[in-house]
Amino acid sequence: MTSVTIINGVLQSNTSTDSFLDCHNSSVEAKALKVSAWSLIFLLSSIGNVLMITTVLKTRALHSNNSFFMVNMAISDLLVPLFVVPQQVMSEIAGYAWHVYGVFGACVCKIIHFAGEISIPVSILTMIVIAVERFHCVVFPLRPPLISAVRFRIIVAAIWIVSAVLESFRFFVFSLRQRQVSGHTYCLAIWEDIDCNNKSLKATKSTLNSFLGYYLLVSVTPFIILAVLYSVIVVKLNCHNKTVHLAPEAEQLRNKKTRKVTFMSLAVVVGFAVVWAPFWSVSTKLVFDQLKISKALVQTISFLPYTYTIINPLIFYTFNKCFRNGLKQILKCS
Repeated sequence: MTSVTIINGVLQSNTSTDSFLDCHNSSVEAKALKVSAWSLIFLLSSIGNVLMITTVLKTRALHSNNSFFMVNMAISDLLVPLFVVPQQVMSEIAGYAWHVYGVFGACVCKIIHFAGEISIPVSILTMIVIAVERFHCVVFPLRPPLISAVRFRIIVAAIWIVSAVLESFRFFVFSLRQRQVSGHTYCLAIWEDIDCNNKSLKATKSTLNSFLGYYLLVSVTPFIILAVLYSVIVVKLNCHNKTVHLAPEAEQLRNKKTRKVTFMSLAVVVGFAVVWAPFWSVSTKLVFDQLKISKALVQTISFLPYTYTIINPLIFYTFNKCFRNGLKQILKCS
């Protein structure tokens, strides 16, 4: 994952998951704390997203486009405990040196970074599709649904294909390299290097420009689109609220359901933005200037985005009564 690293008290950009930290010794207490935190992410993310997927698939009342798009996000979130967490835990226990060699080791190096990152564009693109569907539902309530069953399958496939294309560069930039001094092998991007003697890790200007372009593509632009769509949606819902007493009872129920689903979708976007904002803000600052920050804060900023894989099921549980009832039934049967 694109992450940040503390070097000589200065926050630096580093896209290979704190590989520089292999040059330093962490205390046993610090390692235990980080392993425990990653283990908690693994446990809560795995249980929460598996239960979410199972509940939606087994509860007929939840069979809607919005719920199935949430399932799509849950599937992508499961890639984090499957690929990212094991790598992080092993790095804390055994160090950041790569212990799988040869062609197979190089393939694993590339696949782990690709699979661990594809969940980000999948989640963002899914949130945009949900927002567009909500926009159509609220702004044009009398028109037929925008997304049919056939379109849904096509859209989900397109989300994964576009996300794979966006993240495909990781197959080209990550490779295994051996340090001559230590003899250790590392899984690094082509612009990275580890130098424990002068404690430096420099990124070229072209690398920083590429990072800025990627950042604008996968974070800034999508969230501008989401902000515009949900601003219009909220204004439109408020207009509905002023005249809801004039509508028949069925229309009132429909408007109430629309508002609940819409605000659940908005909560998903806000949750994603909140956990990613510190990382994106600090990383953007690095493109233009150096930023002094404590090592503990660096590690927190790098860790925080992964907590999003826990938030999604919690939001779904909070906003959706059918989900809570369906989850209770599944837990009773088990």
